[in-house]
Amino acid sequence: MKASNICFTCGPCKTEFANTTQMDEACKSKDINSLIDVIKSLVESNKNFTKALNDYSSVVEENTQAIKNIDKQMADLTKKIDSVIEDNVKTDKRLSELENKSHETEQALLDNEIEIRNFPIERDENALDIVQKVGKTVNIDILESDINRCYRTKGIPGNSSPPVIIVDFTRHRLKQQLIAKLKARKSALSNRDFGYNDGPKETIYINNGLTYYNRKLLRDAKIAKREKNYKYLWFSNRKLLIKKDDNSVPIVLKNVDDIRHLL
Repeated sequence: MKASNICFTCGPCKTEFANTTQMDEACKSKDINSLIDVIKSLVESNKNFTKALNDYSSVVEENTQAIKNIDKQMADLTKKIDSVIEDNVKTDKRLSELENKSHETEQALLDNEIEIRNFPIERDENALDIVQKVGKTVNIDILESDINRCYRTKGIPGNSSPPVIIVDFTRHRLKQQLIAKLKARKSALSNRDFGYNDGPKETIYINNGLTYYNRKLLRDAKIAKREKNYKYLWFSNRKLLIKKDDNSVPIVLKNVDDIRHLL
């Protein structure tokens, strides 16, 4: 009922309204409690996540430091390796220099020596007589006192060429004079110059005495000379030299590496 703007509620309606209000308040309280529980759970989860993140950050930091330490160790090791390599290069260079010096010293012992190659061999021959005959072809008188020793080597089994005759002079000047005059001859020395007229004409070679090392080096250099079209190859003053042509500068060949580097 409503009269004069005054609201009236009956008894049963008041009771129902009160019950409804109480139920609403109870539901709101329950919802709030549930929300609080959810918030508490989220806070706890966040704490756990934060702890896990901190733990992970510590692991990452430790790994980062470990990687830095490894990088430093690697850098130090690289420096040590570079130092060892540098020392090895210096040592190899020093060894090469010592080897070259050793070869030069050995060759110096043969300064007065020549080799007579391809001279016909005779029964009961005298090596001194052969050397004197070689001297006479260029008008040089060679006395017995001019020679320390001369002999024909045993030769190489299976090689049909006459064994080499080794001559060691007492004077380097005489040896050089003989070599120079033989090179100045218009024609190469041959068996015909010594009365061997039967059979084919054979060239007789007079060379500087060489160590085993320099003889092998000369053999390798001859191959390179032919393959790379060099014009001159000769041995002088204990050194093996090679020239590309008349206008080029002589190149000293001390070892096989020098031969490999020829252009």
